[in-house]
Amino acid sequence: MDSELTRRYRNVRAAMADADLDALIVSGSEYSGFEGSVTYLSGFQIVHRYAYVVVPADGEPQ
Repeated sequence: MDSELTRRYRNVRAAMADADLDALIVSGSEYSGFEGSVTYLSGFQIVHRYAYVVVPADGEPQ
C-alpha cells in the first residue's frame, strides 16, 4: 500500500503544481458519503464524524 500511496501523492502533487497550490485540504464525512477521498489519500477509514487530510506541496501529508 505504501507504494500505491506514494503514487497517489505524486499524482496529486503534479496536479497541485499545475494549479500553483502550496497545499491541498481534503475533507471527508461518514455522514455525507464523501469518506472515500480521505481513504484514497491516507488509507484511513473514517469511523465517526469527519476527517481531513492536508497534502503539502513538499513534505509528508498530515
